[in-house]
This record gives sequence, structure tokens and C-alpha cells, in this order.
Amino acid sequence: MKIDFDINVCGNFNLAANKEWLETNNLGGYASSTIYCLNSRRHHGLFVIPVGSKSEKTIILSKFEESIFIGKQVYELSTNQFTGGIYPDGFQYMVHFSIDPFPKFQFEIGGKKIEKTIFMLHDQHTLVIRYAYKNQGPPLNFVLKPMLAGREISDLSHEVSNINTDSYLESGVVKLAPKDNIPELKIYFQKGEYISAPLWHHNYLYDKDFRRKQNSSDEMTEDLFNPGFFSFTLEPYDTFEMFISLEEQTNLEYESMFRKEKEFRRDYNPELEELPQVAKDISKRIEILTKRGSGTVPLHVSNYPKDDQNTREMLFSLWGLTLLEKDKEQIEKTLLIYVEFLKQNLLPAEITSKKKSNKNQPADINLIFINLLYYLYNHRIDLKFIEENLLESCRNVIDIYSKGTNQLIYQDIDGLIFSGSKTVNTSWFPHGGDQNGDIRYGKICEINALWYNSLKIMEFFSRETGKNRQAKKYADMAELTKKSFQKEFWSTKLLRYYDCINGDLSDETLSISQIFLVALPFSMLDVERGILVLKQIEEYLLTPLGLRSLSPNEKNYKGRLESSRNNHKSDYFVGSIWPWTIGMYIDAVLKLRGNNQQVIDSLNSYLETLGQFFYEQGSGNISEFFEGNPPHRRIGRICYSLNLTELLRSYFTLHKAGTEKTKN
Repeated sequence: MKIDFDINVCGNFNLAANKEWLETNNLGGYASSTIYCLNSRRHHGLFVIPVGSKSEKTIILSKFEESIFIGKQVYELSTNQFTGGIYPDGFQYMVHFSIDPFPKFQFEIGGKKIEKTIFMLHDQHTLVIRYAYKNQGPPLNFVLKPMLAGREISDLSHEVSNINTDSYLESGVVKLAPKDNIPELKIYFQKGEYISAPLWHHNYLYDKDFRRKQNSSDEMTEDLFNPGFFSFTLEPYDTFEMFISLEEQTNLEYESMFRKEKEFRRDYNPELEELPQVAKDISKRIEILTKRGSGTVPLHVSNYPKDDQNTREMLFSLWGLTLLEKDKEQIEKTLLIYVEFLKQNLLPAEITSKKKSNKNQPADINLIFINLLYYLYNHRIDLKFIEENLLESCRNVIDIYSKGTNQLIYQDIDGLIFSGSKTVNTSWFPHGGDQNGDIRYGKICEINALWYNSLKIMEFFSRETGKNRQAKKYADMAELTKKSFQKEFWSTKLLRYYDCINGDLSDETLSISQIFLVALPFSMLDVERGILVLKQIEEYLLTPLGLRSLSPNEKNYKGRLESSRNNHKSDYFVGSIWPWTIGMYIDAVLKLRGNNQQVIDSLNSYLETLGQFFYEQGSGNISEFFEGNPPHRRIGRICYSLNLTELLRSYFTLHKAGTEKTKN
């Protein structure tokens, strides 16, 4: 992956200060900031790791304040925003920023070129930083001050009197343990000296903080603790390395670490060789974000800064992740974890431990799991494994839905699924993001699309395993569901299907739920009606960055949010763009319009906007959401795994369609 911003970007403060970078390992740790290393959000930090069983990551080291002395003149490389303004102004010396494959910062002071490189070791919580003097000139004397936060990413730190201000200096390493509940931080260095000089620095301002409240500056500022400083001198073409870790280090060899990590980041999966370069770069991003063998679910892709995925997101992410996963056993082990929950009853909204939670069981999640098996059967797992380990649990899901659950999920006499109530939400999202507490319940469009799809999949697997009687049972159930759906949901006036039906009330809202009717492998719609639905999706929901959650013509639609930081989860459902839905849109188009070259070329060109964002705005990431109206400001988490996995799957799907067309 190569990201490159020259002086035209780096020299424009308003532009550069809004570009963020993210460096991660495979363990959930990260370093992140703007390209000036100006921390503008509370989750920005230089050494951020998961601690124990806490759900949120902990910022141990916020940043380094960096100063250079040339003769008697001091130059600051740092840039911060305080309540009084920007200070210091090190941004003026920055001439270039790149990621290839690691973040690299280049500064120039009076013709003297300084370069800083940052990377994390993918298999441990260790951050490596190198400062390099790249040309001839007088010696440069550096002073680096570590600024400690010691708090979770959703909190802010403030000066306290009971902090441990001591620095423990040993040969080539400084050990810092300011708080009892924070792991000891070890900073290794190989030249220069460290001097203890504890001091608090106040009022760092995070003006783009997505958690801040209006008219409350206290929610945007924090104090950082500086235990001392490192001092060293660089001669021309000299370097200085720091190794920041939670672990004891004995082999601190920069070049070998650099080569190992560079090779890891550039070792593309051979199966993706014929895909565009952007797809290969996305695949490497996914690999470094993927957790294997840790946590309750052994295989999933992390979000950043906060990895609070729900079960639905984890299931959908597996579609794209399994294109990369070489270890078939990891895939199977992950599926078996989900089956363990299914054996207890149904999948919970969030899987946070192996203990079953009966709270909030959405109606779509179990049906999405059945759909996932059908997809994986064509890609990564065989029929024997499905038959021996998974099918019984899937049959139980169908039986439970048919008989009814304690969460108000049941099959009505007409074959359609009714779910939810005025007080229990079992759907994917609340109706239109209403702020008045209204819950979307009844016979819901996408849940019944998933229900029909699940019945057809169970019919398919039953026939594949020789259980023809069961196959007929599921076929009959599916046919009843299809007939009832066409009768009750179709609106002759709207030329599309209702969003939700509850008794005599038929909700005409045009939302993202319509994509499920045309994108799933088995659809209740014929081609003619499918095309009608697809055209309305394209006219009202489709944007260059994905599908809007709500049509701009709906009364609850919000094309602009109060702030791009996004305070309310319900804002996601009132028109915000969900980039990951591009995968389902491509599935629908190929299904309804065929895989002729014109269609494939059109869809490939459509992906260019998201690919461009990945490089130019996301710096190797894709944000969680975007505002519905242009210029589509980004919202939410800086890195959302489902967007990456579905974009990769989209490239793969189009490549496969083109290959099949050539063969035919």
C-alpha cells in the first residue's frame, strides 16, 4: 500500500490536519494521529493497547514532544492544539508524508532533512520509531518528551496528585509505571541519555473529538504527564531508534525488524494476484487488522479505534475475510463458536463471552448465519463439515422461528415472520432513526427476505445431503412465504415493497432494507419487479460511497448531521451512507442485469470513489459512515472492518464475473 502526500498537502494546514493515519498490529494495539501528529481526537495516541479484559483500549503514550537544537536555535517539530491556539508550529517544517508500508514523516529546516518512521510489530505490543538525519550539515541535538495519558480511549486524563512520577532508568531502557492499573511501559534507546524531569502539561484540545458535547470545552481538553526527556545528537546520515514495548526486549535490531514487517505487509495472497492493486492493498490492511485465535470468536477483523463489533458485523465481515484466510481450521473453529451459541438458543446481538446472553436477540442475525454457510460452501468449507457440525443448529433456528421465541420472533399463519413489539426491538435498525423512541416492528421487509432465503438454503442443503423429505418441507414453507410476501408487501402505487407491515398499517418508507430483496442468493422477486426495486435503490439510495440508509424524500432524512463526530447512534439510520452495502448492490446488479462486460465495467468504475477514498482521505482505511448529502463528510470510527471486507469481496466478485463471462 502506497500513500503519498507532498508539500501541496503537507503545506496546507486545513487540509493536512484532517488527514489521519493508523498503524496497527494483529493484537488490537495501534498508533494513530493526523499526519502532523497533531492529536485532534481523544482516541489519537502513539501507543494504544487493549489492557486485560477491558472492552476499551488504553492510551499509555499519547505522543512525543519533539525539539531540535541547531546551535543555539531551537526548532519544534511538534504541533498541538491548546485552548489558546496552535502551539508549537512544527507543521511548517513538514514537507512530505507517506505510508509505504509504514507511516513516514519528512521535515526540512533550513535545508536540513529529518525523517521519522513509525511501525508496530504485528505479533507483539511493540512500537518502533526511527529518526534519521538525511543530508549534510551541522550536528542536530534532539530532545524528546514522552507524554503519558494512561486512560481509556473514551476518557480524558487530568492532573492528579497520586500518580507515580518516578522513572526507572536501567541500561538502555526507561521503565514508566505512572498508574497501578496500567502496564509498565518500557522505552528502549541505544544512544544519548534520559533525564527525569516530571511535569504536567495542560489543556490539550481535541477539537474534532467525536465524543465531545456542544458548548462544553471541558469535554475536549486533557492534561498529559511528562516524566522526563530523551536527549541525543545526530550527525549527518545518522539515525536514532526507540523501541516502545510492554515486553522485555533483548534483540533490538532495527533493520531486521523493519525488513520482517515490510515483507509481512507486502506478501499478497496469490489468489488475489489478478485483482487491481487497490484490492491487494485492502487485503493487506484486512490481514493486519485480523485477530486470530484470541477472544471469544477466534477469527474476526478489528475496528479502530474501538473494536465493539456486534454479531451481525462479525458475520458479514467473514464473507470477505475468508477470501484471505489460508487456515481452514480457523474458519471452521469460528463457525463452531457460533454454533455453540445456537445450541443454547439463538445468537445474541453481541458475543462478548462464551456465556449466553438472552438480552436483545435480533431476528436477522441467525438468518444471516445460515446465509453465510451457503456462501462459504462455495468458497471455503465442504459439505461434510456442514452436515456433521452445522446443519442441525440451522434446522433448530428454523424450528424456533416457526414456533416462536420469547423475543417475539415467530412465523405467522401466512408464512411470514413477525418480530418485535413496541418495547422490544429485534430489527436491524430503528425505523427511520426516530428520536421519539418509536421501534420498527411487525412483518419487516429484510427479515422476511432473509427468512425466505434461509428456507431455500435449507432446502438446498437437505437435497445435497439426501434428505429429500426435509427438502420438500422447506420448499413448501418457502413457497408460502413467497406468495404471502408478494400479496401483502407489494405496493402498486409505489412500484416497490413496503418496509414493514403491522396489522392494517403498511409502512411506505424507502430504506436500505430494499437491497435485501434483490441481493440475496434466493429472492422472492421475479426479474421485472426486481428491476423496479433496483431502479429506486439507484435513484434514491445509491451514492458513489455506498447506499444511504434512508431516501432523501423521507421525512426523517438528515443529509447533514450536527457534527461529523456523530453523537447519536440513531443518526446512522436517517440517511447516512453505509459503504459496506456496495457489496450487496453489486450482487443485485449482476443478478438482475447479468455479467456482460458493460455491466462489469460500469460496476468497476463505480468502485473507484471508495478506492480513491481509501488512499487519499482514509490513508489506508475506510470510515464507518458518511453523511448522506455531498460532500459526504465521514462519520464514526476511522477504520471500519466491514467496509474493507465487503469492498474486497466486491472486487473479487467482479473479477469472478468477468472470468466466468470469458469462459462462456
